[in-house]
Amino acid sequence: MLSSIIKGFQPLNIKSQDNTFSFQKGKIFFGQVKNIYPNNFALLQIGNQSLIAKLEVPLTNGESYWFQVDSDDGAIQLKLLSNKQSNNNMTTILKQLSLPATKTNLEIAYFLSKEQIPFTKESISKISGWLSQSTDIKQDIKIVKQMLENDLPLNESIFKSLLAGERKEPIHYQLQNLQQLLSKEAQTPTVKEIQAVINSITNIQNKQIVANLIQDLKNGAVSDNKNWQKISSSILQKLGKEIESPFLDSKPTFQSNTIHNQLEGLRELADIHNPSNTQKLVDRLLNVINQINSKELTNELPSFTQQEKDFLKGIVTNMKQSVNGKEFLHQFKEATKSLGLFYEYQVSVHAENNQVKDLLKPLLVKFLQESDHVLEVRDTVEGMVNKMNGQQIQMYDNGPLQHLFYEIPIQLFGYQTNLTMQWSGKKKEDGKIDPNYCHILFYLHLEHLQETIVEMKVQNRVINVNVYNELPEIKEVALKIVPVLKKNLEELHYQLSAVHFMGKSSLLEVNKKENNNSVSQIYTGVDIRV
Repeated sequence: MLSSIIKGFQPLNIKSQDNTFSFQKGKIFFGQVKNIYPNNFALLQIGNQSLIAKLEVPLTNGESYWFQVDSDDGAIQLKLLSNKQSNNNMTTILKQLSLPATKTNLEIAYFLSKEQIPFTKESISKISGWLSQSTDIKQDIKIVKQMLENDLPLNESIFKSLLAGERKEPIHYQLQNLQQLLSKEAQTPTVKEIQAVINSITNIQNKQIVANLIQDLKNGAVSDNKNWQKISSSILQKLGKEIESPFLDSKPTFQSNTIHNQLEGLRELADIHNPSNTQKLVDRLLNVINQINSKELTNELPSFTQQEKDFLKGIVTNMKQSVNGKEFLHQFKEATKSLGLFYEYQVSVHAENNQVKDLLKPLLVKFLQESDHVLEVRDTVEGMVNKMNGQQIQMYDNGPLQHLFYEIPIQLFGYQTNLTMQWSGKKKEDGKIDPNYCHILFYLHLEHLQETIVEMKVQNRVINVNVYNELPEIKEVALKIVPVLKKNLEELHYQLSAVHFMGKSSLLEVNKKENNNSVSQIYTGVDIRV
């Protein structure tokens, strides 16, 4: 479902200029004679492109033929190969190219011709090599189509990267799997660094909760509420029994309830007292939160009374259910940064310092460059690097138009999931992003709502939102928060026009219709000799 939706995504409904057919020597294509003109001229239809050709061999109006570019030096000449688009005919074409008529070669050539994508002898040979070990040629060959349609080099690493991007396994599952595999590896410095970064990525929300939890416990310890004070003090003592007593006596002033300032408060404590002790408390609280999430608190922390367990669980559950926009944005930025999706760019900007050292992607690349690693782990790491590269390949900058693609692990209300986002927008003349126009697609798998897709279109700061979900009750629940959404958008000088709710299948139909409408005819007066 997700891959179909992503492929159908129409950026902004702004059509970039269609790529006209490139008449490079050796290219083979299937074209139709649309009309015969006097003096041996004819109108040929090649895909969505029409052109005028000079005939030197007799062709029939309305018939389709196989052509090969015979020369692109000066006047372009087309060599007539044969007519009819069939497997039998395709065997003849492959033989003329001195290629074996294997099942894989036939499937590739027939698929490309059916999709009206030109090909060469060399491209068939390359693609055949990539697909020789494929378990699903019909699915994997669609990646080749994507490469050719987007003028990407026919490079195996690009193919593998895009193929990895098609994997149904979410990236947060891959991170968890890699973390488990690394625990069986020799604990080299690189392995330890990778484990630390993965742990950081998967605990972003929990770290935010820790900052809030420490503040709540410290507030409770000095509260006028005797019961709250007793429980909070007891929990802090049990969590921080290895911590120096001045830590618990310190009362840094937090100027606001924001995560940023709470973390700054923790840093203040770390500066005043033993930093390692502060980290021990943070790590211990992270452990508590992870156990609460996995419902194992009772067994793992017997030192807590039942009242203290319920108290902790209540605070953490309340914090998980009250994630706000700023905290979500913090998660998004931190996950994107820690994954190292833009590592190559960061290296070019910060080549002289260490601002890129704690990123996952360069560490994975470093791991692959090392020897003596278990094959299963190497394959998993290579798959993750390919998946990250696949995201980058799907991002492009076409003049003023920009298209971004993200897949990152996030935690929403304590539930670990993936966020897949596609963003399409355009730049203004000064090079800055135009905030008045964009098209965004969010894909989430939520704990209770399951597969949910949110599509947002912004035209002249007027926003239309489409929510795609199969649960019938989602509309009734979501409509209660629409007034809040509208008010918050107005504060940002945007106007919410409408929010629509429909099934996911509706999005596929809309995308299919938009794709069909986006095909336009291009008539080019080119003198081609056939």
